[in-house]
Amino acid sequence: MSFSSGGWSRSPGGLAPIVSKALDARGGAWVSWDGGGRGNAPPRRIDGLNFDIYTFSMSRPQADAFYAGYSNRTLWPLFHDGVVPPVFNREWWKPYQDAAKAFTLAATIAGKRLPGRPTYWIQDYHLLLTPRLMREAGVDNPISFFLHTPFPAPSIYRRLPQREEILLGLGGADLVGFHTRGDAERFGGAWAEFGFGAAPRTVVVPASIDFDAFSAQAANPHTRRMAEILRGRLGNRILLFGVERLDYTKGIPERLAALEYLLDRRPDLRRRIVYVQVAPPSRERVPEYQQLRADVERAVGRLNGRFTSPGHDVPFRYIHRAVSQSQLMAYYVAADVALVTPLRDGMNLVAKEYVVSQAAVKGAGALVLSEFAGAADELTDAFLCNPYDVPAAATAIETAIESAEEDRRKRLSVMAVQIQNNDILQWSDQLLRTAERDCSRH
Repeated sequence: MSFSSGGWSRSPGGLAPIVSKALDARGGAWVSWDGGGRGNAPPRRIDGLNFDIYTFSMSRPQADAFYAGYSNRTLWPLFHDGVVPPVFNREWWKPYQDAAKAFTLAATIAGKRLPGRPTYWIQDYHLLLTPRLMREAGVDNPISFFLHTPFPAPSIYRRLPQREEILLGLGGADLVGFHTRGDAERFGGAWAEFGFGAAPRTVVVPASIDFDAFSAQAANPHTRRMAEILRGRLGNRILLFGVERLDYTKGIPERLAALEYLLDRRPDLRRRIVYVQVAPPSRERVPEYQQLRADVERAVGRLNGRFTSPGHDVPFRYIHRAVSQSQLMAYYVAADVALVTPLRDGMNLVAKEYVVSQAAVKGAGALVLSEFAGAADELTDAFLCNPYDVPAAATAIETAIESAEEDRRKRLSVMAVQIQNNDILQWSDQLLRTAERDCSRH
């Protein structure tokens, strides 16, 4: 959910849609920060949703230290293997604790107002302390926690000054879920290193998307018309497409370097391809993100200067804003190749969204996917690459462009079946039902 001057509404992307879809299917309550609403209390129910909304408040300085500080300058880079060095500022630790306490209070109140014995389902690295705090508050309901980021290797995790407190926080959960087996094993290794005794049960359940909804949106005649118009406006060239928020973990500069390497090696492609990068703003008050934006914009300008022929359109298009869901679907349907090449990613649902969209229109799109995305464990029929190896990544893109249509269709079909058999509701049901079944210790 997101809050604006017009009130509360569904968020168009990110984690919110998959969690709200799962919650909508079961009913219950959504608990979150009020976004700085400053007294603009949301309605307990939004039209069309099958759950109530509860919020807690923080001052802007508290939120900056909790969210922009500890969550996104300490934990985020650390959990992504130090792609950018994490910042260890002890002044951010108390606001992070305070946010977890505020969430715990709001969640406890919400849980008491629900019928029966509801399960608490806590999401992501912002709330790692919450399971233990809920136990200390007397909650004996099932608690399931899901980490949407990777979990770092113990050698990296031990850099965190509050490493033991974070693990003990997770120890209050009946179940801790991860996208990949490697993440679960790394968590187990960190737990064993600090010798806390019995660890919470872990489960590997990769997050997914609403297969039916994406298939229907892609196959909608309006989406297909928009895709045709889009291709026409781009000169009916081979369309390479990337979409992710502007984050240093997503590997956008490295991707641009791979494309530059490819066009240097293959001058014949310079007029045949167009690359569209959609990168909505992200955490703009964080210095590392400000620098990333400057670097990407500079690189796009330089590449267009290098590879644009007189009288021809530019080969690189950069969109630094969010696009509507209908526009995104048109890009998915129109794109010949999707480039999903993060340096490190917990899952990456864009890869799944593209595959399902292409399969729904019987397309022959190709997915170039980083082996360091959690999705690579499932989507093994993608054109996998190491984004740190610029020549190898360029070769993967070239292979995807020139692969036979029959091969691309076969790959898409296999991946689409994998996603359909493990969609969003199966993901949430497994996490919640397992926690409900195995919470006998409380």
